[in-house]
Amino acid sequence: MDNECSIDDKLDRILQDERAEPCSIPLQYLRDITANFSADRELGNGGFGVVYKGELLNGKKVAVKNLRSIPQCHEPQFQKELNNLMKVRHKNIVRFVGYCCETQKLYEKFNGKNILAESTKMLLCFEYMPSGSLQRYISDEMGGLEWNRRYKIIKGICNGLHYLHDECQADGSIIHLDLKPENVLLDENFVPKISDFGLAKLFDHEKTQTSMTLFAGSLGYMSPEYIYNSIVSPMSDVYSLGVIIMQMVTGNKHGPSGTEEFCEDFIEPVISSFPKDMLSTQENMSIQTAYEQIGRCLETGINCIQYDRRKRPTIGQIVNMFDKFEGVHSNVADEGRPHGNQVRYHL
Repeated sequence: MDNECSIDDKLDRILQDERAEPCSIPLQYLRDITANFSADRELGNGGFGVVYKGELLNGKKVAVKNLRSIPQCHEPQFQKELNNLMKVRHKNIVRFVGYCCETQKLYEKFNGKNILAESTKMLLCFEYMPSGSLQRYISDEMGGLEWNRRYKIIKGICNGLHYLHDECQADGSIIHLDLKPENVLLDENFVPKISDFGLAKLFDHEKTQTSMTLFAGSLGYMSPEYIYNSIVSPMSDVYSLGVIIMQMVTGNKHGPSGTEEFCEDFIEPVISSFPKDMLSTQENMSIQTAYEQIGRCLETGINCIQYDRRKRPTIGQIVNMFDKFEGVHSNVADEGRPHGNQVRYHL
């Protein structure tokens, strides 16, 4: 019990202090806090593992991912992923708090005989996200989420992806490869946090693209060059981001293809048909600004899902665009008058 209290205190400290290092966690402790990986505690089940809710002695919760025993997930690869997870810290990335890698000797049946075999358990422990995944809220009506909240979620996903691609101090840029609503988790304040790096592959900064033999990811969010040619680059994630943005705004994964004028013809009706009761605004933000935000998100989503990956913007360009857009409208709010020619969408 004293040992469990000590681990509880350590995990609590890690959850409270983002500067604290993730720690090693005994397998038995993880069994205890998940009720021996009970089905009642299951939060999700993916291709690379099952996630369980763990309840600490102090009442706080964590998410425990029990990785499947698959050929690609051997101990050296686990160590490589672990070393990089230890360096990932951002407000829009799910907080990594601990890990377990224990080898046990078990008697198993083989050709009718009992043999002594080694079994390695690999588990990852993350902060618990009480609001679940974004998938719960994506529908034609977006589960009733008001626009202001959707817009913050879109920006948060962009900031998290920017960190993984360009700012993380890991051994190479991190390309997610399976960015989708199920892998965007929401905290109690609906702050989005990118999760599930079970499919992520790490690439050296010198490499701009590579060919993947492991066909992973989720159809509908995968880029065409990945589906048809197994080509992966940061633009694969940008495509997935674009699909998510289109869903967040329209409830549909798809956008227009064609000329800039055709895209304009697509954007205007979407804005005009947006439910007025979902345009809840903040202080100093007008309905017109909300329309501007919708239009800017639609343009971004359309650019991200271009068939030719060379025509897509980088995540850095997307974040810079949002920052400049916010700066312009901040000036408008401060001055109480139009600023230049920024208002494009009039309804």
